[in-house]
Amino acid sequence: MSGYVVYVGSEPGVYTGQYDVGKATSFVYAEAVDNQSYYFSVAAYSADLVPGPRSPEVSTVETPSMGPMSMTHSEPVRAAASTAVAATRSDSFAPAQICADMATHQCYTVRTLLQTPRPITGLAAASDDRLFFIDSGQQIRVIVEGQLAAFPALTISDAAVRFSGIALDSAFTTTHFVYVGEVEVARDGSHELSVVRYRELQGVLGERAVIIPALAFPSGAEGIFTTDSAGRIYVAMPSAGDARSTRAAYNGFILRFNPDGTVPSQNSNASPILARGFNQPSAFVWNGEGQLLVTGLDRTSSWLSRLDIGASGVQWPRALGAVSVTTGSAAARLASGAASGETVSLGNALFLIDGSNRLNRILTTPDGPADAGVIALPDSKRAIAAATGARSKTYVVASPAIEGNLSILELTPLPLP
Repeated sequence: MSGYVVYVGSEPGVYTGQYDVGKATSFVYAEAVDNQSYYFSVAAYSADLVPGPRSPEVSTVETPSMGPMSMTHSEPVRAAASTAVAATRSDSFAPAQICADMATHQCYTVRTLLQTPRPITGLAAASDDRLFFIDSGQQIRVIVEGQLAAFPALTISDAAVRFSGIALDSAFTTTHFVYVGEVEVARDGSHELSVVRYRELQGVLGERAVIIPALAFPSGAEGIFTTDSAGRIYVAMPSAGDARSTRAAYNGFILRFNPDGTVPSQNSNASPILARGFNQPSAFVWNGEGQLLVTGLDRTSSWLSRLDIGASGVQWPRALGAVSVTTGSAAARLASGAASGETVSLGNALFLIDGSNRLNRILTTPDGPADAGVIALPDSKRAIAAATGARSKTYVVASPAIEGNLSILELTPLPLP
């Protein structure tokens, strides 16, 4: 048994929601409406992710005094096993409100989309509100309309390969292209990163095509890549320390490729190398205005830089100042103009995760950061990864302050007073 799927519906035998809860033995349904009956069933699934028979159905009625409905069981669910349901009060999935500690005082409504005991190592949001993420390095899962799809979009079958990094094509709504990093352990023990393109159709990834093959990659590193408005692919190659072999020739560089994997004619010397001097990049994003924003760290400090890319070439680098970012992910709004909820344009909103796993919101202008502050997540959760989607929503992978399941949070900005 590898986990459980909880089925929820408002009519007997008709389930409109499916939630993969992993091996968790409790489930909180936060979308309940007062005085509405709800029906629940549970099925266990094995390593092949195929759910088994559902448990006998149970039901309850939400009342105003109950809060979100919680479903618990003390024994593993089997085909003929009964499931105990307790409508006890729990606020773990209840919407919350948080605000950034900064001059603009932007506030957000926070909704928990998913809780899972398994690691999440990549996150990408589509303009249609779907959220793609990497589960345990072995699957690509999708959240649709706030609910986890019952089956993975993609599962890897080779034990020597893991997924590492995911990005959507800038024209995803038309092309449905999803780029996935695949790290393979070679026979000599070395690691190679390939950027592979898939086409999404009805929640399934297919038409696999290797676009950038077999880049020598440090062991344990995560794939860091993105695409620009023209569909070109940028890959940040972390340093391998004291590696000096030709296979490590690209370590510490940012590479640029055409959508078909060839080298753009704008690159110098017909080389994929776009910029150099990055030993430990942690994340970078395309901001939709001809710029790459890059975060990373060196031996003594962390940094935030901007790479201006124009028709005449690359202006590199433009340091935007030291920031408290030492590891983790970054996400930037792709739309230019005013940051969410503001009436005066202050530039792009950049979300960064620092070495203390805090979520930082930074407003950037052509001259550098204009305002910055920490967004304290509910229940002292720690941020691990972030991505931005449609309607200025931000998605965050968060972990408990001590231990427990990971959560995927949806942050929706509220209008400024």
